[in-house]
Amino acid sequence: MIQASEVGLTFVDIGSITKNAVKILIGAVGILSFVFLVIGGVKYTASGGDKAQVESARQTITYAVVGLGLAAVAYAVATLLETILGIKILNVAIT
Repeated sequence: MIQASEVGLTFVDIGSITKNAVKILIGAVGILSFVFLVIGGVKYTASGGDKAQVESARQTITYAVVGLGLAAVAYAVATLLETILGIKILNVAIT
């Protein structure tokens, strides 16, 4: 079993738990969006010109791109908050 400390996550107080949650959620949204982008591409390729399947694939790709955009915006906001507030959101190391 992988320990939290092995992947750079530590749980000391509510602040560190929140920081870890933000880090994990941003990564999960990015990964899931990429997976759905690939799925949409496969669906589009396999559609064979069927309009309903092509539209379904386009929707999947659109939602995946929106998800990737949201992950990028969340990362940018977290970085901006780090700069403005002087707190480390994305770097979870506690000394």
